[in-house]
Amino acid sequence: MLTVLVLFVVCIDIKQKYNNYIISMSKGVNSESDFLVFYIYDLPFDIRKKIFLNYFQSEFRYKKIEKILSMPESIALDYRYLTKHIPDILASKTMINYLQKRDNIFPKIYEKSVINGEKNFVLLNPDQSFALTWLMYLYH
Repeated sequence: MLTVLVLFVVCIDIKQKYNNYIISMSKGVNSESDFLVFYIYDLPFDIRKKIFLNYFQSEFRYKKIEKILSMPESIALDYRYLTKHIPDILASKTMINYLQKRDNIFPKIYEKSVINGEKNFVLLNPDQSFALTWLMYLYH
């Protein structure tokens, strides 16, 4: 019941903001994206932070990982650059979920290495083994 009430209040708030957006179009607000920006900035900081952490931070981190994966060193199976990021990736449930949806190789490696505890390269530590496995799937 409380959830329905909260959703009702949020819907009323969005409708009021949209009506304000319609009025403000004559004052320089040109698009629906402008409306969304105004609406997001009106939200409390903790909600804006949660939106960023859940939806945008993973995208920024993935772009960085994507660059590392496409470096000539990574193509030559040098796992050192990728290994630095593995602990951060595996520590973030949001990032793991994002990579499982976005990258077709990551779920296989994650299941084998983390869930099943397998290590493909026994002379390397787990993070190095994870990174090298990822590169091997990509470039071998």
